[in-house]
Amino acid sequence: MNDNLENIIKAIFEARYLKRIKRSGTSILLGSQVKESIPEHSFYVSLFGILMQHINPMLDLGKLLTMCIIHDVEEVRTGDLHQVNRLYYKVDPELMAFSDMWKGSKLGEKLTDIHTERHESKSSEAMASYDCDTLAELILEKEYLNQGTKEAKEWMEFTIQRLKTAEGKRIAEVIVKERSTKWWEEVKNQIRGKHNLPPKKYE
Repeated sequence: MNDNLENIIKAIFEARYLKRIKRSGTSILLGSQVKESIPEHSFYVSLFGILMQHINPMLDLGKLLTMCIIHDVEEVRTGDLHQVNRLYYKVDPELMAFSDMWKGSKLGEKLTDIHTERHESKSSEAMASYDCDTLAELILEKEYLNQGTKEAKEWMEFTIQRLKTAEGKRIAEVIVKERSTKWWEEVKNQIRGKHNLPPKKYE
């Protein structure tokens, strides 16, 4: 397909600056120790997208993952607007920023349509992608709760209330019950077994 590759590459160069932008909402919630960048967050959102479609095969995986990957790309221009910021915005700048960033190509038009569909919650994939975004917040909050940040518990409760889909709520139940360090505890016991040491019990 013929397209304006120069404009597309220009947008991708711009998107690379996202790695320099730290997410603001979690910093307010959990303190300055949170250094997660926007691309890191989007990676976890995309992992939840794969899981969401695995639970509900009726979802279009390609569309859902596209929504998950690009959902915060415009924040290279707007910054990461957290819940407090949004109290003072009468017009949401995200759609305009996304469209401006990707204008001048057929791919940009396609991505803008998908981004708008998500923003307006016009499809099952859009609703699912919003829940994936929320689940990425929830798993970060659970990690910090397990590390001793007591305030994270209240925010987890708020985050769970924002979930819309049955799949999202089901995943959230597991996140709440699971220890964020369980994977490492199991690995440590594998290593202990390799050295003929008894497994250690964790609570």
